[in-house]
Amino acid sequence: MNEKVNELIKQLPDPDDRGLMSQIDKQVVDEVTAGILAGGADSISAVVDMLTEPGKGDDYKAHYALHCVAIGIGQDQEKRPMVAQAIAGCLEKEYPKGVKQYLIQELQVVGGREVVETLGKFLHDEALCEPAAMALMAIRWGAQAQFENALDGADDKCRPTIQQNLELAQRRRRRRQ
Repeated sequence: MNEKVNELIKQLPDPDDRGLMSQIDKQVVDEVTAGILAGGADSISAVVDMLTEPGKGDDYKAHYALHCVAIGIGQDQEKRPMVAQAIAGCLEKEYPKGVKQYLIQELQVVGGREVVETLGKFLHDEALCEPAAMALMAIRWGAQAQFENALDGADDKCRPTIQQNLELAQRRRRRRQ
């Protein structure tokens, strides 16, 4: 599986002299994205395995591929939960905090109620609290309960983020009523 995913990722363009992905061929991107999706959760996990700690490798193509999958699948309510759950499942693995921050950012794009509890687990992690809170607020469904649960036992570093987002979630709920 990893070799097939690696071959797909290689098809993506290299950045230009400025470090930008300016030579994007939509057809190639669509084919790479479709190939990753065809492999399901295992292919998504293989892409995540290519990510490195920020500043420690050339993983721009894997970042780009995962982001294309996340934004491309957003409206497909049949495949979107699988993508979100696959990314969330990778958060349980031993990756550097910078990789986990990126995965949580992608869950902010593609996640739904299926990943809310997973994100809630990171509200006590100093490095991941803020991105987890942002993802929960983007998802909305179940965010308030996650913040309420996390408030007990939160340390001084995470407590302000949890409190602020809990208040925002409560205000949002009151406006809907």
